[in-house]
Amino acid sequence: MTTTNNRMQGRDLWLRSTDVTGAVTKTFHRVWDADIFMRSREAEAKQENAKHGSDKASAQRITEEQFRSLGH
Repeated sequence: MTTTNNRMQGRDLWLRSTDVTGAVTKTFHRVWDADIFMRSREAEAKQENAKHGSDKASAQRITEEQFRSLGH
């Protein structure tokens, strides 16, 4: 028998991503581990910047309110 404390719980996460051209997207995700998810997204942005000689690509965690105020 498992207890509630031992079960994985999905968490909502809102993300503002910028690509190497400076284009911004806002997305919603259900994640198991927000820290691992963000490290992965930040590493992807860093790789894209290196690949394209840019410093614009980034990933930033935002609040639900910020997400909704940005047109969603």
